[in-house]
Amino acid sequence: MGRGRDDLHITVPSIFRCPISLDVMKSPVSLCTGVTYDRASIQRWLNSGNNTCPATMQILQSKEFVPNRNLQRLIQIWFDSVTRRQLETDSAANSAVPCQDQINLLVKQLDNNNFFSSLTKIVCFARESEENREILASIDGFERGVRFHEKCGIGRQINRTGG
Repeated sequence: MGRGRDDLHITVPSIFRCPISLDVMKSPVSLCTGVTYDRASIQRWLNSGNNTCPATMQILQSKEFVPNRNLQRLIQIWFDSVTRRQLETDSAANSAVPCQDQINLLVKQLDNNNFFSSLTKIVCFARESEENREILASIDGFERGVRFHEKCGIGRQINRTGG
């Protein structure tokens, strides 16, 4: 694969990280306290019997979520920019097969509108070696993303279009 893990350093804006999981938020939602969390993380927090905001420790007057669509758009723009910049860098280096770090980004994109583009690059990576296929199998979310799109009929569309 030719590239070490240290070769790719991506700075994630702190506002894009969930205060609970510290991961980049996939579905940002705000509580009545005004603090934004990833939907899955805050739902787990509340399902565990907590009735406070994890960041402020204020008792929640309402446990309703408000989708933070502006933040979600900003995260998507940032993510697309990082992916595009990484792909351009690798194209300039004449790398036809994506590296492992690119594959991690592409797997995350399977949830987005770039499914076909991401999957094409992932297939190129997988065809390169058995080691690459094992790497794909170990990436959290890869299998789930592919199965989700198969359930939606996208797998059949790929077969029809020859992808």
